[in-house]
Amino acid sequence: MRWSSKKIVFSILTLILSFNMYASEQSISILLNSDSDTMKAYRYQSGQVPDGLWKEVPASTPILVLDGFDRDNDLLYVQQSQDSQSWGEIYRYQYKSATESWELVPKDKTTNNSIEMKGNNLYPYGKSTTCYSYILGAGLKFNFALGKQNNLFAYSEIGYSRGPAKSDWVDAMQATSLSAGFGYRIPLTNQITLAPELDYGLLVHLLNADFDQDGDKSLEVFTDQQVRLSLNLSYAINDTNHVFIAPLGLVFFQNSDVGILYGVQAGIRFTI
Repeated sequence: MRWSSKKIVFSILTLILSFNMYASEQSISILLNSDSDTMKAYRYQSGQVPDGLWKEVPASTPILVLDGFDRDNDLLYVQQSQDSQSWGEIYRYQYKSATESWELVPKDKTTNNSIEMKGNNLYPYGKSTTCYSYILGAGLKFNFALGKQNNLFAYSEIGYSRGPAKSDWVDAMQATSLSAGFGYRIPLTNQITLAPELDYGLLVHLLNADFDQDGDKSLEVFTDQQVRLSLNLSYAINDTNHVFIAPLGLVFFQNSDVGILYGVQAGIRFTI
């Protein structure tokens, strides 16, 4: 199937952009004509969400080439610049086959906020080896996109972990955690993204222990500060679901001592 050749007009604020489109099933070439003399460059990309891999064209020859464009699922993203350094708002357009026209997509339909469900496996390092054997845990994480590009994001996470203790006066090492932090997405391909993350929070230990060694164990609760660092590598299954895996390091502070755990986490992310 071929798209018919016709002029399609976009209205972006007070600037009128007219596109001549010659399309096939695999590729679309769009000529962008503008009556504005102030614009020096445009940049664009297509897909389900903007991933940071922009293609820039000068305003003198603004030809946009969309390879492998899926007219039923993909969006066209366009930005404009007056100095080729700072870029304006991202405009999102969807092709409507029924009317053979492009429509502006409201911002709230292209959010990059997400929820993650994940598990982790951690091992002790240094002084922590006297208390821990290993730790298995699970977490629920909420990501909130910051800025127009959606690369920078904030997040909050709640988690639970448990593992066998190395001492006979503690039944098991278990804890809940609450943390908040920031991450930055670095697109490697259209489907693979790397995201370093750093957060700070509280680690609440829940121990059935005999600290005074009188033979009677009771629930002991105490809180430590924690810092975590991870490097998430995610793969897009589709436009809303991603799987990811990441090395994970955790440092917690207990009086004058420092505990260190390291390992790996993995899970699935749902865009909301």
